[in-house]
Amino acid sequence: MKTLVSYPGTGVFAQQIALAFHEAGALEAFETTFGIRSEGPMMRFLQTLPGPIARQVRDNLLRRNLDLVPANKLRLRPCLEILRTMSSQFGCDKRHTDRIWDMMSRDFTRLVARGILKKRPDALYAYEYTASEAFDAAQRTGTARILDLPSLSSRSLQDVLRREEEQFPTCRTNEDRYFIERFPRRQARRDYEVAEANLIVCNSTVTGESHIAQGADPTKIIVVPLAAPPAAEVIHGRLTTAPLRLIWAGTMGIHKGANHFLEACRSMRSNILKIDVYGAVTLPNASLQFLPNWLQFHGSIPRAQLLREFENADALIFPTLSDGFGMVVTEAFSRGLPVITTKRAGASDLVRHLENGLIIEAHNAHAISEAMSWCLDNRIRLLHMRVAAHAISEFD
Repeated sequence: MKTLVSYPGTGVFAQQIALAFHEAGALEAFETTFGIRSEGPMMRFLQTLPGPIARQVRDNLLRRNLDLVPANKLRLRPCLEILRTMSSQFGCDKRHTDRIWDMMSRDFTRLVARGILKKRPDALYAYEYTASEAFDAAQRTGTARILDLPSLSSRSLQDVLRREEEQFPTCRTNEDRYFIERFPRRQARRDYEVAEANLIVCNSTVTGESHIAQGADPTKIIVVPLAAPPAAEVIHGRLTTAPLRLIWAGTMGIHKGANHFLEACRSMRSNILKIDVYGAVTLPNASLQFLPNWLQFHGSIPRAQLLREFENADALIFPTLSDGFGMVVTEAFSRGLPVITTKRAGASDLVRHLENGLIIEAHNAHAISEAMSWCLDNRIRLLHMRVAAHAISEFD
């Protein structure tokens, strides 16, 4: 049996799916948009260039690496994704970037559809919002249709965003109307994909329940949790006399609970606390005022570097409001790093309260500040939790 895996990004989870089919001798191809081989000619050329700009370009490209899937199994459609990335990187209007994203998604899916009609694989494994036209082609060729839903229901996310904007009016933007107007049409596309799929793969029980609540057929759904990176051989610990170091990893946006997190930071009165934020900040500037100097923003960094940062921290803070899984949780566990998160993360299934992390209430700044205070008051216990965090990543 040959399976075509299609995903318009370079997420490790999608590459691992393609790799699993390849190892079983069942991968037709991995279709994606833009990516780079870390040992390929472009990276070798960039390695010869000196200076901070070249280093920044290399770091950004390494975040788009396609090393897991054999080169002869890759099919790329890079142009529109490069344009979308440039639009986002250079701070263009979000509506402009979104139009490119939508154009890219549909163009990519039509490309996959043409590949199905030409190659006629036995199965198509596609991702939410980039499956519709390809599923139509698969129906015509008798190709099995597998849909991966990596996120909670979009209707659920809309409810989260509305609630957050009511509580934090500064998060309302001029672009809101644009996205609200497009939501019904985009949701109809997602609903069509869910209805047409023969099998639906969700990454957590939280994700599956979210889509079942919105009408997905539960008999089609299977749950396959995401795994962790290879566990570190040595669990690093930190001196309990050093300032407590917490890490935020990933986008600092509304649906990640960022407003509640920043509110909690403003309420903390401690000179032995340090929090490093790694990831893009999508909150408006008005939400970033009057923050403590121990809260530092570093921007996005390559995954390998982030894992090294995990080894030198005391806990990951991940107070998300809507995450189908949250790979940063298992990535943190792989480095023996306890995790503070909410039940709105699919990966919370793996968190044992006060054993390998803390489960806190979502939408609650006080719960976040209480968790950080607990960590300050229980440094020895937090240190011992590293063993349980590391153990669960080895098990998975």
